[in-house]
Amino acid sequence: MSKAEKSTVDSFDLGSFDTKTASEAGQEFEIIHPTHGGTGFFITTLGTHSQRVQTELKRIQNRANAARKGTVRRGEEEEGAQFLADVTTSWRSADRQGKERPVTLNGEVVEFSNANAKRMYLEFPLIAGQVTEHVLDSANFLKG
Repeated sequence: MSKAEKSTVDSFDLGSFDTKTASEAGQEFEIIHPTHGGTGFFITTLGTHSQRVQTELKRIQNRANAARKGTVRRGEEEEGAQFLADVTTSWRSADRQGKERPVTLNGEVVEFSNANAKRMYLEFPLIAGQVTEHVLDSANFLKG
């Protein structure tokens, strides 16, 4: 079969299920304000099929198993915030015209870091909830 003939053959491409590639690369999404809509605040996270997320999920499972055996464990809220911080790779903000602007909290610039991400997820559960949904929805990490 020639290359031209192959391109016209009706087929199902298993590659359409490749979530690992986009999960490893990370995907950006916009945080939505519940009453005002788009915020111009964008967060990039890894997906559940990335190696880092798999490692973090195993870490959490191991800690949960240890807790059942009597080992002291951090609260679930803090554990969840740390997980989200560990799978967040960046954030940025842009105005309606697409011009980059700083991310601030009460007028103070907040640069992206793991510690700042964890703090944000602990202080702002509406953001943490949207990030959790994004990370756990494999459809966000499919091509096209």
